[in-house]
Amino acid sequence: MEASEGLSGFGGCDAGTDLLEKAIHLDPKLGLAYLQLGIVDSDLGDSSHANADYERAIKASPQLEEAHYRLAQAYRKIGDKAKAQRELDVYQQLSKKNAAETERERHEIQQFVVNLRDAKSGVAEPAKP
Repeated sequence: MEASEGLSGFGGCDAGTDLLEKAIHLDPKLGLAYLQLGIVDSDLGDSSHANADYERAIKASPQLEEAHYRLAQAYRKIGDKAKAQRELDVYQQLSKKNAAETERERHEIQQFVVNLRDAKSGVAEPAKP
C-alpha cells in the first residue's frame, strides 16, 4: 500500500488508526505508520496532530520523502515559509536521490537479463579450466 492511498482498505478511519497505533506500539521506528496517521489527521482537519505525526515520521525514517513533502505543505499552510522551504528542499534532494537509485537498479536488472540471455544462448565467455 502506498503511503498516500489512505485507510480505506482497513475498514475505515477508526479501524485504520487503531491498526496504525498498534503497529507503532510494536515498532516505534515505523515511519510509514506515523506518516499515515498524519495523513488521517490532516484529512480530519487536525493540523497540529498531523504536523506532529509528520515530524515523528521524519524522525523515525528520515529518508521518507513524502513525509518531508507533507510537512512542507503543512508549514506553508500555517505561514512558516522558512520551515516549508527547508522541508521542500529535503524532499527534492531525496526525490532526486531515489530517482537516481531507481535508475541504477533498473540498469542493473537490464544488465542481469542481458547476461542471463547471453549465458543461455552460449555467448558467455568460456569457463576457465
